[in-house]
Amino acid sequence: MSEIQVNTINEYTGANGVTIDGVLIKDGQVDGVDVSSLGTWQDWTPTITNGTQGNGTITARYVQLGKLVIANFLFQLGSTSSITGDFNFSLPVTAANANVYGASLNLIEDGVKDIMGLPALTTTSFYCRAASSDTANVSNRSLSSNTPFTWGTGDKVIAGCYYEAS
Repeated sequence: MSEIQVNTINEYTGANGVTIDGVLIKDGQVDGVDVSSLGTWQDWTPTITNGTQGNGTITARYVQLGKLVIANFLFQLGSTSSITGDFNFSLPVTAANANVYGASLNLIEDGVKDIMGLPALTTTSFYCRAASSDTANVSNRSLSSNTPFTWGTGDKVIAGCYYEAS
């Protein structure tokens, strides 16, 4: 069993918070750093590029634990939504490094097929690429209005990732 020895505890009444060994804890902050949302899932509004949300829905949530960021993204296309090119969306928090991450991506043609995606992250964006294969290799292809299928109402882009924040 370990013993924790605390030398000084000063507890102040009112709005002054609590000081333990010189560390002030007050109103969701530790020494002036806001920790009230630490470990709390939060919505974020990503900027999408080479696509139009129209009447489709985007659900994007993330949590940050220290420098670890975990994020998920769902774009369900509506009748006025589109994907027109190398589709990508902004990350909720800038990454420390490009191409150092874990990620998954599914491209779903509603009721028809699911395509495995090959995501690529920069420090600020998540690029959604479709897997493409020949007899020897698997590579990625940029999305377009008809890659990996013709996009329509109910189709989905589902992405998730984890990475180190800058």
